[in-house]
Amino acid sequence: MFYYLRIAYAKSMDMMATLIFAFSEISAIWNPIFTTNTVSGTLHCNV
Repeated sequence: MFYYLRIAYAKSMDMMATLIFAFSEISAIWNPIFTTNTVSGTLHCNV
C-alpha cells in the first residue's frame, strides 16, 4: 500500500517539477518580448 502511495507521490512531484520548469521556460521566452513591447510602447507614447 505504501509502495503505491510513494509512486503516486513521486509522480505528482514529477508533474509539479515539469509544470514549474515549463512555466519558467515560457516566462523566460515571453519576458523579453513583453518588455520590448512595453518599452517601444512607452517610447511611442513619449515621442
